[in-house]
Amino acid sequence: MSRAPAAVVAYAQPKTSVRWKIFLIMLLLVTVNYIDRTSLSVAMPMIAGEFTLTPVMQGLIMSSFFWSYTLMQIPGGMAVDRYKPRLVLALCTLLWAAFQGLGALTTNAMSLLATRLGLGVVEAPVASAGGTLNAIWLTQHERVGGASLMDGGSPLGAALGSILITWLITVAHSWRAAFAIAGVGTVLCRIGAWHYVKNQPRDHAGVTVRCVAKFPRDVAHTALCGP
Repeated sequence: MSRAPAAVVAYAQPKTSVRWKIFLIMLLLVTVNYIDRTSLSVAMPMIAGEFTLTPVMQGLIMSSFFWSYTLMQIPGGMAVDRYKPRLVLALCTLLWAAFQGLGALTTNAMSLLATRLGLGVVEAPVASAGGTLNAIWLTQHERVGGASLMDGGSPLGAALGSILITWLITVAHSWRAAFAIAGVGTVLCRIGAWHYVKNQPRDHAGVTVRCVAKFPRDVAHTALCGP
């Protein structure tokens, strides 16, 4: 059978929403990413009083996340190229949940600073992993939509983060409890992402084997095929 008829058969199958569900999960992960970043700024007045932080030290701690986040952009992208986005996302999400949770156990400025530096390191590869999934799962005409979904997590997380963390602090009467709960929420998101997000359409149960076989070199087509 020639390639042209194969394309007709493949496109005749119903399209799935698998690829868009993956990017909704990426939207969720980026949103949680920004909620965890925002948590410190909301809790800082309480932390500053408890740890007796000077304004200078508060500024250092608040900005420390971006030092390691910036430095790890290129290494994070290299890690995604080598180990694939699914594994990198799983490890990064688990580790950033750990650093967020460890923030609840800090007792002084230096320990809090260390958790923020660690958070920056492990959150850095997330954007690279999302970009790789965009290139693999979406067609050329869909990639802007996928990128927009991911980018939407930034303002959404920043907006929800202050509300959610404030509410958690109010309900739990503790910024430490709010940090711990945020860490647990991140772990739950990580579990969902690990089960649903795959590196390639051929690895996903929602994409037919028959369709993948017809387009072994064209990943974009396989992502469109139905179950």
